[in-house]
Amino acid sequence: MDYIRSFTNRAHSYSNAMDLYQNVLDEEIITAIENLELKKDDILLNVFAGGIPIDKYIKDELNITYFAFDMHKDFLENSIKQFTFDKIQMKSNSVNKIICIATLHHLSIDERDVLYKELNRILIPGGRLVIADVISDSPQAKWLNGFVDKYNSNGHNGLFFTNDDSKLLEKNNFKVDISINNYNWNFKDEECLLHFCKLLFGLDLCTDDKLLLNSIKEYLHYDNSKIPWQLIYFNCKS
Repeated sequence: MDYIRSFTNRAHSYSNAMDLYQNVLDEEIITAIENLELKKDDILLNVFAGGIPIDKYIKDELNITYFAFDMHKDFLENSIKQFTFDKIQMKSNSVNKIICIATLHHLSIDERDVLYKELNRILIPGGRLVIADVISDSPQAKWLNGFVDKYNSNGHNGLFFTNDDSKLLEKNNFKVDISINNYNWNFKDEECLLHFCKLLFGLDLCTDDKLLLNSIKEYLHYDNSKIPWQLIYFNCKS
């Protein structure tokens, strides 16, 4: 389970990044919520919710019932419950919408297969699953499996996504539409950028700020207080 190994001894650092720089990922989370197409009184499950508090972006008038789960014990706070990829403690056909942002690249294909079955079980017929993740061979993928792998003591060996990953979802009885979404991560200044990236990516082995800044510019094309970001979206109906 690469997800558990990846966040061992750094879940607090990841959450710290989100707490200290709450608006950096505004565009990413708003994009994800737009893809959910939330309706009034929907029941929403955020899978792998540690450090990704999407509920604060949801309009109060929608009256959404929100559940947050994660597999890593170090993320279990603020009402986040623990689950395993083969068992989510929710009744069958009990959830309208499920979202999973940029975490499934830590799971193997076999693990995803089991998880997709479980997500399909708990969705109502016609419910919606939104998976947003890193695209294979993209700047984000090269950054994570290159620079982060080298300077995070846990390493990073993500299994990233292509259009072909829709086949496994379809095998598990989902109808799938694919899109690519582009937006920015926004920073007040370079000092905030560097601190955020050290925390979020767990760059405990990188002590050279100049190296870090130049690498962010090289891999991620940081310019004018923005990192352009891109994820592939699998918008699935059960």
